[in-house]
Amino acid sequence: MALGGRLTSSDACAIIYVEAAVLKGSGMSTMLPRLSEVSCKCLTVCGLVEAGARDSVAGLAKDMELSARFRATAGTVFMRLILGGRAGRHLHIDCALKEYFRKGRAPKVTHRGRELLGVLEKVSGWKIDVGIRGLFTIKLAQLPENGMIRRLHAAEARSGGMSMKLTAGRFSITGAPVTSIRWSVDRAGSDVEIDIVADRPMTVQEDYLQDCLDWINTQVGLFVLGRSTDEAR
Repeated sequence: MALGGRLTSSDACAIIYVEAAVLKGSGMSTMLPRLSEVSCKCLTVCGLVEAGARDSVAGLAKDMELSARFRATAGTVFMRLILGGRAGRHLHIDCALKEYFRKGRAPKVTHRGRELLGVLEKVSGWKIDVGIRGLFTIKLAQLPENGMIRRLHAAEARSGGMSMKLTAGRFSITGAPVTSIRWSVDRAGSDVEIDIVADRPMTVQEDYLQDCLDWINTQVGLFVLGRSTDEAR
């Protein structure tokens, strides 16, 4: 799935509902991202592991696509993982709250949760050039009044009894880890959906997914909420 696309039951690559912070397998303890704490609906982590691990990626599991269901106190959660790809070094994980999916569109379950977590444990210590995408829901009132989104949304053209205003857009960014930001305001005009994409090198470890979430959330603070570097941390 492209980083800028929307997950469906057929193309979601790893869906994790994240009320449980840590799930233990045979090796490291796998830290799951706490999406709800930062109003993130979906986290995509997709990249190529270092070239020396090429043969290992394809051999991490018998199947190249795995999906599982987790039951937490807050509800049912899903996880799906895709390995290998054309380059043989592809490691793609998507993490999403159950509410992200439309009713009846949950991914098909093919494996036990521990099997998927075991695969993630096998890549611990691998270096990866990763693309990170986060889908956040933020109150429009939280955005700075002089920021680009509020200013663009506030502009309104009127002619007779007709009015027209911008409710969605996309920013392309160069010279920064963040490469694009899509935004859309809901019909009520109270919430803004922020879809942010960025790239960075990382090392897979037990808190790999949480680290990705923390970092992309920091970028939201900098680029969307107008916070200083210290405030966004």
